[in-house]
Amino acid sequence: MRLVSYRSLSRLALNNVVDEFVSRDGDIVNGSMAQKRKQVLAVLKSGDAVISYDDRSKTTNIHTKVEWDRIQAKVSREDSH
Repeated sequence: MRLVSYRSLSRLALNNVVDEFVSRDGDIVNGSMAQKRKQVLAVLKSGDAVISYDDRSKTTNIHTKVEWDRIQAKVSREDSH
């Protein structure tokens, strides 16, 4: 799994990644998709969230910075064994 800078994605690709992430909970009603997209983009731009890409599953995900740090720490521990 690796980080993908939101800045490296086209606007369309970034919106698709964010929209897919936001729609996972299935709780999108009456225009809230645009609101949620705006919120997620703001968190990505602030650096408090990151986009990851998993080469094995060919999927993207959005994690808080804290979640990403935990994932990386776990991977490091597993690699050292």
